[in-house]
Amino acid sequence: MAEDRDPPAAPVGAGTPRLVRPLLLYNGGCQFCRWVARIVDRLDRDDALAYLSIWDDDARPFMEVIPMPERVAVWHLVMPDGSRRSGGPAVVDVLERLGWTGWFGRLCRALRLTRLVDAGYDFVSKRKSRLSHHVPDGPGPRRFP
Repeated sequence: MAEDRDPPAAPVGAGTPRLVRPLLLYNGGCQFCRWVARIVDRLDRDDALAYLSIWDDDARPFMEVIPMPERVAVWHLVMPDGSRRSGGPAVVDVLERLGWTGWFGRLCRALRLTRLVDAGYDFVSKRKSRLSHHVPDGPGPRRFP
């Protein structure tokens, strides 16, 4: 059985703007995605993350290396060093960076639960259009850089 390790971080494109904090890229055209991004933003009391919709002009340099189907299917966390995680592994990274959820993110990583988180993320993301009908609509957060 293969070890449960986090997948390697994918690089972003050359010439992307320099980040001062991790950047969460989400599908701003998806009501459910905007809702989840708003929740993360509310939990981010220390402004640890930057936020952009993948459709925002400022997101374009970060998105150019990601194939279109993957762009809209999952969220992406771009680190200041230029590495990128997507989907469930990005969830664990986000949890680690938010004040009161940091312990849970570290626990997920320590117990090697990233694959399980990714499976849960995949399950939800495949149903996000149906879930959109059950969450309040509103604009997604924008904090950049």
